[in-house]
Amino acid sequence: LNFLDGNYIELISKIESQQAMDELENILKASDGIMVARGDLGVEVSTQAVPLYQKRMIAKANEMGRPVITATHMLESMVHTPRPTRAEASDVANAILDGSDAIMLSGETATGLYPIEAVKTMDIIAKTIEPTIDFENRLQKSILTSEKTVNDAIGMSVAQQALLLDDVKAVFAFTETGGTAKRLCKFRPSVPLIAITKELKTCHKLSYYWGVTSVFRDDYSDFVSYDRVAVDVAKQIGYQNGDKIIITSGYLQQHGSTNTIRIIEIK
Repeated sequence: LNFLDGNYIELISKIESQQAMDELENILKASDGIMVARGDLGVEVSTQAVPLYQKRMIAKANEMGRPVITATHMLESMVHTPRPTRAEASDVANAILDGSDAIMLSGETATGLYPIEAVKTMDIIAKTIEPTIDFENRLQKSILTSEKTVNDAIGMSVAQQALLLDDVKAVFAFTETGGTAKRLCKFRPSVPLIAITKELKTCHKLSYYWGVTSVFRDDYSDFVSYDRVAVDVAKQIGYQNGDKIIITSGYLQQHGSTNTIRIIEIK
């Protein structure tokens, strides 16, 4: 892994046994994220325990600021039919409401007859459900499990500002390794989170984190250029003059140095 630039390789642990559930917190501490592997888990534990374990895993991952992927049999009937059952649609919706960072198809797109329809179905369910999330309640829960660190203080502040200020349209986080964006995810800001980075590998690995859109830019070096690049990216995305954005940043080439929050108006 070190030979392959291990700093950019993330360890995602599949939770698929009772033993793994018993050691969930320790596994989360040692992992970059987890996968709720419901198919294999359902073989190892009783069927009725799987939904409870799913909720427990997602809640604990959210609490510890680790991304969680919910997978297996989400739209299973779409392997053979172009539309999901109502129960499957509800399953996808509940995985999102529980707090999943990512929802994943498997057989539906690997061997199914309707792979494109399956992806579109999952996409429209997610886009319908996400606006109904109670972000204020999510934030309060995250605050209760937060740590007394600069990183968590910034995450809380950004999420609170996004909730309080109606004219804030997005959060722009400048990051090298993706750590800043990951920490902000824990507090589930109510507006889109745009991670701007000079590292293509960071862009790629942030793709499954909750609410994050990653953008590659290599033309910034100080606080003045941070603001310029953020406004430029905001306009490319579609934000308008007069909209406000939150910017978080730190010192370039210093990992974990994010220590500033600014609110600026797009002009």
